Amino acid sequence: MQLLFQAKNKSSTFLCTLTELIRKHQQTMINSLKLKSLNIYLLLQPSKIDQILAIWNTGCDLFEDDDDILIRIDNWLRKNQIDTSSIFEQALQKQDHLEYASLLGFIYQYGIGVRIHREKAFQWYEVSAKIGNDAVAQTQLAWCYDKGFGTPQSKELAFYWYAKSAEGGYAIGLVNAGHCYNDGIGTEVDQEKAFLAYEKSAKLGYTNAQVYLGNYLLQGISTSKNVDKALAWYRISAYGGNVQAMIQLGDYYMYNTGEEKDKPEGFEWFHQAAEKGSSEGQLCVGYCYYHGNGVLKDYKSAFKWFLKSANGGNPVAKNWMGLLYLEGIGIKKDLKKSFYWWQKAAKCSLPQSSVQHSVGLCYHLPRGVNKDLHLALYWHRKAYENGNENCLDDIQEILKNRLDID
Repeated sequence: MQLLFQAKNKSSTFLCTLTELIRKHQQTMINSLKLKSLNIYLLLQPSKIDQILAIWNTGCDLFEDDDDILIRIDNWLRKNQIDTSSIFEQALQKQDHLEYASLLGFIYQYGIGVRIHREKAFQWYEVSAKIGNDAVAQTQLAWCYDKGFGTPQSKELAFYWYAKSAEGGYAIGLVNAGHCYNDGIGTEVDQEKAFLAYEKSAKLGYTNAQVYLGNYLLQGISTSKNVDKALAWYRISAYGGNVQAMIQLGDYYMYNTGEEKDKPEGFEWFHQAAEKGSSEGQLCVGYCYYHGNGVLKDYKSAFKWFLKSANGGNPVAKNWMGLLYLEGIGIKKDLKKSFYWWQKAAKCSLPQSSVQHSVGLCYHLPRGVNKDLHLALYWHRKAYENGNENCLDDIQEILKNRLDID
């Protein structure tokens, strides 16, 4: 395993490295203390709903995704053999206490011990956001307006509440306000304000914001281009476990330095993301093994990582699986499995036209499936509609035979 960073001669890079190590240590200590405090609190055996509130608040403090908080709550419920319906009943008994309002919104949003109720989720987030001036609830309320969850969709109100949450210093609110400024959601595009929002959130320790800030610095958006600072922020984020930061670092060292000696470091970053379960990272590792980028060429290892990525839902990896089975690269040739993976890739929400063409060829030639010119024509046409002109000859060949095909 290579070092996560390489010593440089430039003093600016040394200072960035020193700063990032300090930030990493500080943030790790803070997060560790928060989790220890939560565990101690839970051991004191307060009421069950107070324990759920503590898990919710700690998750918000650690900027965890809703899915992570739900997993933490579910694990706690299973460990203590507690029926979720009793948690809902206890939460209702606390509804006059303002600190429980946003938790009630969360309970209704995800159906914890009760059926999912969008309108009630929205109403409780609104109570907490407006009366309690809770920055977390303001972000949740903004999300409801953004998605039209329990209320009519309004991008303007979504931006308003993201901005309110940002004013309260909530890191996730700052990032979402930054997205609004960057993309012109509910407000005019203002990349300078987006940069400032990302920067404030990044300094609060939110790893996603650190990636967005790194992107702005690397590209010189609304600020002077500064590669050293961009890489430093990517590393801070990666040390915090952010797989997208690892992929950004891998991409930079693999493709952007122009130096062959940097490619092994790029591979190591991709590999770290892959080991954390990132389907994009797994795709990148497979690609590296296939082409011998930053690592010795190894088709069997390439197949292994493409398969992991494909099983994780990555459509590009599914296409690669079709190709590898077709040619027998890293695995025994199998036309049926080749067709299986191409068909799965073609049915993704945003399929590649080349994949649709490949499915069409499977039905046309045929390979891995019974010949069916109706389906061949269907998939060739889909590919052509998506800009693939290579399948035009195949379409014309089928139609020239004057088959009775619509």
